[in-house]
Amino acid sequence: MQLLGISGVAIGFAFRDILQNFLAGILILLTEPFQLDDQIVFKDFEGTVENIQTRATTIRTYDGRRIVISNSELFMSW
Repeated sequence: MQLLGISGVAIGFAFRDILQNFLAGILILLTEPFQLDDQIVFKDFEGTVENIQTRATTIRTYDGRRIVISNSELFMSW
């Protein structure tokens, strides 16, 4: 019985991040603080928004790197 309780807590923590990213992605898509091809700055990265999905946003930096940012991090810093 204790194993089920511990497993439940572990699964809850695992899905917490997924759910946070999903909800932040929905809010980003609904509120549109930025759109495709917009120029944004996130922490040490600056570039063009290439893709916005429900779990992550992809930007292309000016030096050609592709950066995938979790939507919960992006939404909290916006």
